Amino acid sequence: MILVLNYLIFIIEAICLVRLVRLLGVRNLYTLFYIAVFYYAQAVFLDYLILGHDRILSTNRNIIVSVYNADYLYANSCYYLFLQTYYFCALRFKKYTRSGRADYSGSKMSVFYSFFLLLFSAYNLYSFISHFGLVRSELGAGQTPLILVLYNTAIYTGIFVATGLKKHNIATVIYLCILVVMLLFSYEREPVLIAGLVFLFRFSKRFDDKVIILFIPVGILVLAFYKLFFSTVLYSSGTGWAGFESGVNDTQFSFAGIDPLSSFALLCDYFNHNIYDQYFLSYLTNFYGQTYRMFFGGTYKSIAEYSSLYYTNGNYGIAFCMILESLLNFSFLGPIILAIAITNLYKTIYKKSRKYFIPLLVIICFISVKLIRTELMTIIKIQIVPALISYYLFDLFNRKSSKVNATTSHNMHSDI
Repeated sequence: MILVLNYLIFIIEAICLVRLVRLLGVRNLYTLFYIAVFYYAQAVFLDYLILGHDRILSTNRNIIVSVYNADYLYANSCYYLFLQTYYFCALRFKKYTRSGRADYSGSKMSVFYSFFLLLFSAYNLYSFISHFGLVRSELGAGQTPLILVLYNTAIYTGIFVATGLKKHNIATVIYLCILVVMLLFSYEREPVLIAGLVFLFRFSKRFDDKVIILFIPVGILVLAFYKLFFSTVLYSSGTGWAGFESGVNDTQFSFAGIDPLSSFALLCDYFNHNIYDQYFLSYLTNFYGQTYRMFFGGTYKSIAEYSSLYYTNGNYGIAFCMILESLLNFSFLGPIILAIAITNLYKTIYKKSRKYFIPLLVIICFISVKLIRTELMTIIKIQIVPALISYYLFDLFNRKSSKVNATTSHNMHSDI
């Protein structure tokens, strides 16, 4: 009976996905986030359907995730509540997505912003040289909140520069080239996702939605083997292309193993025993705890830090789960409330955002995907704050540039 219900949930969610693609298209926040959440919700079931894996062992304290278990059905049902609410809200708000349009800044960029980009390029180059050849564990050992904020500010600035300008000068070219190289050697999969989103929103207008959908399996394969490629080919002590080929042959591919398994396993285990009593109403308490620790110190641990300590003895970080955090705040109404909040946020983006529309689409979509596997406070601190910094700097300098351009245009007309 459990397996039958899981089949039913999968079929309903897949039908809703197809309808969203047909009604809203692929280049749409509502559609893209539904695809991402659907993948995280059904990756384990895809392993069962396509690869025949009916149970998967998570490295998080050896949690067994099985499509036959009741805890899997509970977790699947929570995602179902979220996706169904999200689906109907997306259909209700679809009219707003048609009013959205790309509004680029002026072709002439402020000299001050060019100078800022050159300074930031120097910092990025120094950071790249200092960390060149290090693997993820070595990179993580030297990270601080400030370094993470600067790193993400560099990324979001790059998104604004790449998608928010009609023309580029030498400063933007230098900045983007250094940023691409830095991200290529970052041992993270996020740059692959960002590149895909930039292409999708900025450069894919000539492609039909059906063609774009064909890129999704390619993207999954790239994400599956990118870290192996880095550690063997790009890593200074790697074994080269031969090592990469050997690793591919020895790796058992898994849809869930690419990323969703860790957060889905936490959600399943939550229904066996709740270890998060101290994080009730975490949207408030976790915000207060982390903010207090940031300014005044203390021993408070974020939800992800506590989970890592419990499941891995603090040996490495693990992904959290937005559905699980919604349960900690609103019980089984959590997924429904979360879906309503996110769809209304997207509606606001489409209704209000006329300036830098495409950069904002890329950034909001990227942050949304990060939210699926991260607690809210970490998203605010590490993602939203850098995005706001990048936005205000870009807007400040380009607003000044626009005024200069407007004044110049007025003087030219006066002369005529």
